[in-house]
Amino acid sequence: MEIREAEISDMENICTLSIQINHQHHMSLPHIFKRPESLEQDAPYWERYLNDENGIIYVALKNSQIVGAICGNVFLNNSMPFLVERLRCCIGTIVVAENHQRLGLGTLLMKTIENWAKSKGAKTIDLHVMQFNEGAYDLYKKLGYSFLSQNMAKEI
Repeated sequence: MEIREAEISDMENICTLSIQINHQHHMSLPHIFKRPESLEQDAPYWERYLNDENGIIYVALKNSQIVGAICGNVFLNNSMPFLVERLRCCIGTIVVAENHQRLGLGTLLMKTIENWAKSKGAKTIDLHVMQFNEGAYDLYKKLGYSFLSQNMAKEI
């Protein structure tokens, strides 16, 4: 297994993985998440991290094939006057190909982005996880993540 920074030439493979996670989200919450339609649908989302000087995408490779990806960015949380100003890293998305899950790739991707965030001066790292994604919850708990808040929603 190898982890490296993503390049623009990886975008098609990253978007293929993105379709997998988007399908999972759509199947669980179709009133919130769109049905994945094409490889190009998510390219602008991922490219945003490649083009951001404070952003990053890492890819996981097995036998020279991209089988996982993670993206995030570092920013100063100074948008609300009542919060302590500090550098934070926010993970945008992590995805591992279904046939490569539970082999340690998610852990490797998370540790890689954590090290990157530390090198950028971030003091905390956070992410959002959908309640239906029990496998992700288990991984994040194992890696030492804990709840800060929970978003709640109601259809009206």
